[in-house]
Amino acid sequence: MSSKVLRKDEEFILYRGQNRDDAFKWRYMPKIAVDIPTSLNSVLNAEIVRSKTDTSSLVTAALAQYLKTPVHTLFQVSTSGALVAGVYSGAVSVQSLLQHGDFGLGTFADLDGEMVVLDGHVYQVQGTGRVSEAPPTA
Repeated sequence: MSSKVLRKDEEFILYRGQNRDDAFKWRYMPKIAVDIPTSLNSVLNAEIVRSKTDTSSLVTAALAQYLKTPVHTLFQVSTSGALVAGVYSGAVSVQSLLQHGDFGLGTFADLDGEMVVLDGHVYQVQGTGRVSEAPPTA
């Protein structure tokens, strides 16, 4: 599935990402173009494959870390409307979610408990009240 712009206005772009982990997202971000050495480009592409992310996310994270500046973005995997309609079988891994932030709420695949993301830790709260830290593969 390729990236497709669904709506465009002066400030925001709603797009469908290249894979299921990207879902629908609103974005307003300036574009930059830079020249980098071939060796750095090779390492960048290898990390994109290894971490299953995209160039923008990886470069943004690297710049934020280097410049010691937090990145304030909203990452949404799905909507409550989709949940009510019964669309809850697809999953985004905990590891993938943590690439987009360290705080949030949600649910697990097949409604297997509530998700609480706090300070980079993902917790699964089950109907019994049991709380456990979710593994990266969850």
